[in-house]
Amino acid sequence: MKRIKKFEQFISEAKITDNEITGKIEEFYNLQQQIEFLKAELKEKEAAFGQFKDQITPMIDDMKELGDKLAETEGYVVKVSRFGGDRETVSWKDAFALALSKVNAATQKVLNEAVESSKKVSKIGHSFKIEQVIKEASILDKVKKMFSSVIDKFSNVFKKESKEVDKANSELEKATKGI
Repeated sequence: MKRIKKFEQFISEAKITDNEITGKIEEFYNLQQQIEFLKAELKEKEAAFGQFKDQITPMIDDMKELGDKLAETEGYVVKVSRFGGDRETVSWKDAFALALSKVNAATQKVLNEAVESSKKVSKIGHSFKIEQVIKEASILDKVKKMFSSVIDKFSNVFKKESKEVDKANSELEKATKGI
């Protein structure tokens, strides 16, 4: 088993012993499972919602023409928070690149310095997802188990082959004794 110990340097695993953190991990894991379930359910419902959207769009278009933002059924009120339509956007990056190409070198330098001075650094927090509960003691145990099963298979093959070689050697000895 000396070979397995060499692999320990490549495997890094932390053990969390704080009960409060362990409880929070379990809580977040359960929430993640619920979210995954709801995402799958939402994916199934999107096709049906697409048909509903096609049905309600003409009604909302009519409401837009009349200036209405509320429609009601017996049990629900549909409130339009924003009417759809065309939106015009500006690509500031492309506009700035075009402007740089149309000015002299001194102005380009000033504009580039202005861009550099306006850069900001923001802190990015950790991102993590809690996976299924680990049933094995550790990753190292999994690696050891995997290597030991491979070594066992090879040793069984060699034992079988060595028995056949021993048998052939003893037959050869018997044959040579008679000579």
